[in-house]
Amino acid sequence: MTPLPILTVLPPQPATIPTGGDGTPLEFPITGMTCAGCAARIERALRGEPGVAAAAVNFATARATVSYDTRATSVDRVLVTVSRLGFGVELPRDPEAPELAADSAADSRDAGDLFRRWVVCAICSLPVVIAAMSHGSVSAWNHPWTPWFQLLLTLPVLVYGGWPIFRSAVAALRHGGADMNVLVGLGALTAFGYSVFALVRPESVVATGDHGMHGPPIYFEAAASIITLVLLGRWLEGRAKSHAADAIRSLLVLQPRFARVEEQGETREIAITDLRAGDIVVMRPGERLPVDGDVVSGESTVDESLLTGESWPVSKQPGDRVFAGTMNERGSFRFRATGVGRQTQLQRIIQQVRAAQGSKAPISRLADRVAGVFTPVVAGIALATGLTWLLLAPTSSGPGMAIHTLVSVLIIACPCALGLATPTAIVVGAGRAAELGILFKNATALEHAAGIDVVVFDKTGTLTAGRPTVTDIIPANGVEPETLLTLAACIEQHSEHPIAVALHRVASERGLDLPGVGQFAASPGLGVSGNIEGASVSIGAARFLMQRGVEVSDWEIVGERVAAAGKSPIYVARGTECLGLLAIADPIAADAAVTIRKLQSAGLQTVLLSGDRQAVVDAVAAELGVSRTLAEVLPGEKAAEIRRLQSTGQRVAMVGDGVNDAPALAAADLGLAMGTGTDVAISAADITLIRGRISDVAVALDLSRQTLRVIRQNLFWAFAYNFIAIPIAAGALYPFTGWLLSPMLASAAMMGSSLTVVLNSLRLRTATAR
Repeated sequence: MTPLPILTVLPPQPATIPTGGDGTPLEFPITGMTCAGCAARIERALRGEPGVAAAAVNFATARATVSYDTRATSVDRVLVTVSRLGFGVELPRDPEAPELAADSAADSRDAGDLFRRWVVCAICSLPVVIAAMSHGSVSAWNHPWTPWFQLLLTLPVLVYGGWPIFRSAVAALRHGGADMNVLVGLGALTAFGYSVFALVRPESVVATGDHGMHGPPIYFEAAASIITLVLLGRWLEGRAKSHAADAIRSLLVLQPRFARVEEQGETREIAITDLRAGDIVVMRPGERLPVDGDVVSGESTVDESLLTGESWPVSKQPGDRVFAGTMNERGSFRFRATGVGRQTQLQRIIQQVRAAQGSKAPISRLADRVAGVFTPVVAGIALATGLTWLLLAPTSSGPGMAIHTLVSVLIIACPCALGLATPTAIVVGAGRAAELGILFKNATALEHAAGIDVVVFDKTGTLTAGRPTVTDIIPANGVEPETLLTLAACIEQHSEHPIAVALHRVASERGLDLPGVGQFAASPGLGVSGNIEGASVSIGAARFLMQRGVEVSDWEIVGERVAAAGKSPIYVARGTECLGLLAIADPIAADAAVTIRKLQSAGLQTVLLSGDRQAVVDAVAAELGVSRTLAEVLPGEKAAEIRRLQSTGQRVAMVGDGVNDAPALAAADLGLAMGTGTDVAISAADITLIRGRISDVAVALDLSRQTLRVIRQNLFWAFAYNFIAIPIAAGALYPFTGWLLSPMLASAAMMGSSLTVVLNSLRLRTATAR
């Protein structure tokens, strides 16, 4: 499994569906769903409950997400609504408790029970099918007792193997619904009931020479093979779908179940669900960290490769931050828990990946609507087909053909493939993205990413390394370089801006003493000012200084020369006198140029949006090959520039990392935030690139296109399968070829259609950017 790099501070993520009232989201697993019709029926029931604002049920993940108002309903009522429909529900005892690696014993028992039922059915069905296929031509099967032998072997198939199917079908009908179990149950019981009637009262059924039979047609093999193949299909489908959740499982196993805490000088082991913020956790060599925290004593190296992809262990000392899921190597240390339960970075990532996998893309709406009414429509088609052949076929063969076609239509039209088409692709695609260090907020973002026309990049910290460096100090005549640097670093000493950090770093390296600052004021995107030892000092762009009455015209030529070299000129003034300028350069990110070329080769337009000077932005754009530049854009104007691009009919993605990028990220059709950026930017974005690598922009967009392509393939196959298969099963080819589709082949075709969709989606597990 590819390591999932998630070591970045992510804020709590909002619910993926709209909230109502006080907006309490609830997510819980549902057992007993067998097709998309089940999911649609549960959704309708939940949405009809008072106080429920929105509900989404994902058939592929077997989970429901409900947004409800606690003033109008409760968790118990929501769960009762689902259980009344005949489905099982389960809710964690504590919603704030961390989600841990699931105890697979229950899943193994369910899979084992399904497999055992299938084995019994296969053993019993095989002789029945062989006897039916011999058509009396094989002497070993040409006996009067052969039909009774078939009846005897079919009974355990229906009773033991078909019991879960019939039980679910009855539950669905009892609550006014119809699902796959109803279709399968009707098909199997119709074939079996007619065969028993024909066997007991042969004089009531006109025997025919069809199929070379020596008596009335019986369909025990159809009833037996239907149940057997459906059980096999569900077992194979379950195994295939389980691989779609590999990304979640690979995260869950990172968090241990127990932690060693220190209380009053004594150490004891407790479950991590009992850990509280402020507890002191003791780590020994070779142990995996249970929660997030800050080291308080001891030293060690921690292997964070499973989270960050960083191959070298990271040294940890008092004051350093540590994260759940990482591996302590050689040393021992104590740390104070700060993030516990679902507040660890690991748990937040797990919840965001699960939310993305459980959400629905807009493209799935048509499939959901069709699946919701598909079963009763198919039942009507099957009944009409049987009546048609009963009336139109020759008297001698009418009953047999009616049963034959009715059962085949019921079985072949089960809407499993339709229900799996979209959710399986989203589950696998979102999981694969997480493995590559890309977090989609929801399935809508995944779909929107596939339709982007323009990618707009912020410059600093996005296309550049985000670590500006002072490259030149150019003082005026009579001004010492140290004086210029001291004033600039002093005025910026309380700022966290990347330029301020660069000034702090070089001032510290030179051992400069920085006096205090009074009346500090900042103008976002322009500069800062303050009083130093009684004098007014300003630092920033030329227009900022001019607004403050500083004459900088003599320095603009120097500034233009600096900008032409791809550096940012920062002017420094004391009072109304310009003392000189500093040249700041932020090196281009190593993979920025390659990323731009990949995006452009995919037909996307690239735009560089920055508040920096036009000359600096043009120099960076020329080096990277960016199509278009928008320079000297103030933070408040970035969102307006995004909307201006959108007004031309283009779908725009914005890539940024800073607080001033948040409005533009929110305004764009798709916002991508660098995981190394601020919490505000990450919250506003639709996609978080948690490794902070610009190359992941191309990966995210390409993976979304691959995922949407798979969804379209799945939907095409699901619709085409039913469009073609139902008429064939209804006997459309019989007048021309004399051929009818066997119910056994119909069962195999139905199983194959579902597996085709799931296996096609699983191709995304190895998807990479091209």
